[in-house]
Amino acid sequence: TGSELESIGEFAFNSCEGLTEVIIPASVTTIGFAAFGFSGLTSATFENPLLWYHTTSSDNTNGTQILSTDLENTATAAEYLTNNYRGESWYRLESNLPADWIVWSEGANGYIINNGSTTLPAELVIPNTYNDGEHGEANIVDIEDVLEGANRLAGGFYNNDDIVSVVLPSTITSLKFQAFGDCDNLKHIRFAPNAQITSIDSTTFGVTNLKSIVIPASLTDMSLISLAELESIVVEEGNTKYTSRDANGNECNALIEIATNTLVMGCKNTVIPNTVEVIGDAAFAGCEGLESITIPNSVASIGENAFYSC
Repeated sequence: TGSELESIGEFAFNSCEGLTEVIIPASVTTIGFAAFGFSGLTSATFENPLLWYHTTSSDNTNGTQILSTDLENTATAAEYLTNNYRGESWYRLESNLPADWIVWSEGANGYIINNGSTTLPAELVIPNTYNDGEHGEANIVDIEDVLEGANRLAGGFYNNDDIVSVVLPSTITSLKFQAFGDCDNLKHIRFAPNAQITSIDSTTFGVTNLKSIVIPASLTDMSLISLAELESIVVEEGNTKYTSRDANGNECNALIEIATNTLVMGCKNTVIPNTVEVIGDAAFAGCEGLESITIPNSVASIGENAFYSC
């Protein structure tokens, strides 16, 4: 592999039976027709598994999206390259947010997302920047509230049932009132690399059935309440306020405040590490999938409603 590689040509590894593993660098945006067809691949690692499409079109258009969850499975990715879509070419997009969802904001001096009418893709990736041809290229800086006079009604994606997963741009610094409220099918949230977000409002996700969230290193104000379907909580390395790991570096699927050793938020797969001294208020509230939990001897205090409605 090479960090400057952008394309893998047609038939490049076709019928190469001795090839069993490959890493597709994040820099690659196209894979040519039958590039890995009939090869011996059993493992394919995509450094960037987002927004890949397979197509029979010669100009890499009108493709069918391949879910990133499939490409994150190295065996499945290999099967797709060598068998399922071997007779097609592949291409990758940087974003798939329809343009009518992006509007210029003079006050923010950047673009905001605010209630478009076009159907959204199930796996949504929001770009960092946009150019509408009038205001030039600028950052996407906010998911705007829907306003009625002085009253906030909901966020830009409120009550949208199209989205299953979303990658948020690094340029957004906060998530506000009901930004993804009542998005019943939303399961996974992640942020683009080098995220700048510092706060998430307690109403951001409303009553979504969120299953996983990756919390970036920049986030220092987390008001997200426990969600009934949540299965995975991961905090990126480098976050100075929160962690999701125990003393040995093992993931424990919980949001833990480092300075106070307080478990702020848990989920049904949480394993409470023996570094935790406090289980915070409402830490597991509404976590309907939680069937059992072991509370280590290190815990000296359990907050109000910590296990309410579990």
